[in-house]
Amino acid sequence: MSSTVREVNRLVRSGNQSTDLLADVIAADPMMAATVLRRVNSAFYGVRRQVSDLRKAVYLLGFEDVANLVLTASFLKLADMVGNRAAQQLFTDLMQLSLGAAMYGRIIAEELGLDDAGACYSAGLLHTSGRLVLLFNFGEQYTHLCRSGSAKPFPDASIERSVVGIDHAQASGLALTEWQMPDDLVQVVSSLEAPGRLKDATLRDVALVVGVAVSATEQLCLRNAPNLAFEAKAALHVLARMRGKQASHVAARISEERKNVNNHIALLAGDLALE
Repeated sequence: MSSTVREVNRLVRSGNQSTDLLADVIAADPMMAATVLRRVNSAFYGVRRQVSDLRKAVYLLGFEDVANLVLTASFLKLADMVGNRAAQQLFTDLMQLSLGAAMYGRIIAEELGLDDAGACYSAGLLHTSGRLVLLFNFGEQYTHLCRSGSAKPFPDASIERSVVGIDHAQASGLALTEWQMPDDLVQVVSSLEAPGRLKDATLRDVALVVGVAVSATEQLCLRNAPNLAFEAKAALHVLARMRGKQASHVAARISEERKNVNNHIALLAGDLALE
């Protein structure tokens, strides 16, 4: 990860959510500054006048959104490390899954009234980090385990362990620790296959939300996804019951947000976006 990401992570870990300090970090990275300005001036935010001042852009977007945007942009830059065409297509699928899960994580958390919508976005974004590690380290061997464009494009953890000796959840924990991500984020992402083992109830809720967000993205946003309403999984029913909500209402919101989530993918992923 870049020095910009490391500096942003340092601010996040310190608990100092100063937009001025964040703007100083972004200003030292011209490409990241351009990304932030492009984001704030997009139709997604609907600002009335063009914003050209970086400090104002960071203020308008807010600390959390800009920090997540830095993570997103850095994640997408990993495309430069991908080799053959099959691996490039798998990388595209993983980026679409990351961006969709991030956006849906925030939407679902807000719909359920959770206070950690930002954490759900971050965990959704980074939940594919382990698969990326496996792709970069095992290349063709890992690509052959995946079925790009199918209803279930990525292998189960048990298959990963049997073939390459480690699964994506374990690889995620190692990668996020190496990248100096916040400890709570490392715990959530590395426990997505078994959220019940998280002792902290707040982190467990975040993991459950991200699991639903991943399922929503796989059903509604990946290539060849059928034009159907979201089919709620058990985790959504559990979350909805705990929060006094109707799972059917949350599922309907997920389906309604499909276009917005795909627009989010298109905005951030550029050439990686769905047609």
